Amino acid sequence: MIFTIISNVGMALMMIFVYVKYRSFRISSVTEAKNLQEKIEKISQELRESEHRLLIETKTEGDKIQKLLLEIDELRKDKENEVKLRLNAEKQIELTLQKTHDLERMIDDWQLMQDAVMNDCKDAMFKIGNDLYKKLNDTYRQENETNKNMVGKLSKNIVDFFDKFNVAETAVNKAPKHIANTVHAANAPQQKHQSHLDEHTKKLISDLLETMNAAGKMSNKDYFLPANFDDHRAKLMLCELVFYDAENLYIIDFKACRYIDEYEARKAKNEGEARKNLQQKIERYIAYLSNAKYHESIFKALAASRIKIEKTTIIAVVPLADEVKLLKALGYEEKAAKLGIRLLDFNEVNNIII
Repeated sequence: MIFTIISNVGMALMMIFVYVKYRSFRISSVTEAKNLQEKIEKISQELRESEHRLLIETKTEGDKIQKLLLEIDELRKDKENEVKLRLNAEKQIELTLQKTHDLERMIDDWQLMQDAVMNDCKDAMFKIGNDLYKKLNDTYRQENETNKNMVGKLSKNIVDFFDKFNVAETAVNKAPKHIANTVHAANAPQQKHQSHLDEHTKKLISDLLETMNAAGKMSNKDYFLPANFDDHRAKLMLCELVFYDAENLYIIDFKACRYIDEYEARKAKNEGEARKNLQQKIERYIAYLSNAKYHESIFKALAASRIKIEKTTIIAVVPLADEVKLLKALGYEEKAAKLGIRLLDFNEVNNIII
């Protein structure tokens, strides 16, 4: 009985102890749960605040990036405009330099042409002076003999002159009108306007005119000479002959013939010096023919003829084919061709006429 009471009391005390421990544990668990809940809420609040701050910062950074992109786009546009302006400026500078270069070249070409004309004039004057001196000497030596026979032959010469004049005049009058005009235009005034030419060149021009007349070509229609024009237009005809065929205009210049003849004359004494002199003159001659002033002057002389021109060819006449080969070996045929000039021998020019 006592044992039972003691057991019950012990059980009760144990139950009280367990209950106290349980209650203490429950109170502490509730407190810890409450603290944990508060911590969780605090952490959640901090997470929400962090998320809010992150969104704000992300939006701010996005705005900054957008602003930077706009600034980059503006800078790119400014750079493109700057590049365009620089390219335009470089293009203008290039055009200006090209125009300056062309102007300098034109001035140099004009100077070369002037030098060539002056040298030609000097050479012609020296040649005329030498010929005049020689003729004066010949005339002086023959003067005494001429005076002795002059009186006796004067009457006979006058009669023969009038007989020949009447025969020639009759032949011209009987010929067709265009041939008669050609004879007068090609023979009579030609000496006046071609006095600067040497005898060899005059002979070549005369032979070419005979070929034209034989082929039925008409003066002032199919071909033009300085002698066909008045003094002013004759001075504008810087070449010796112009041939017109089916709207093709051939400017035929014979000045190279004299340079070749001079080379042949000097070659026997000193070939190197002769070739050097030839090269200098041909250089100036090509520059002279390629100069725009040369073409313009001839076109002005032909303006009144009212011919329609589709193509213009400049021909520098050289007497023989071997002499064309010489100029080709010196590199002048290719150089002339690049400037629109053909170096042809006399036979090749004849083939163009025929």
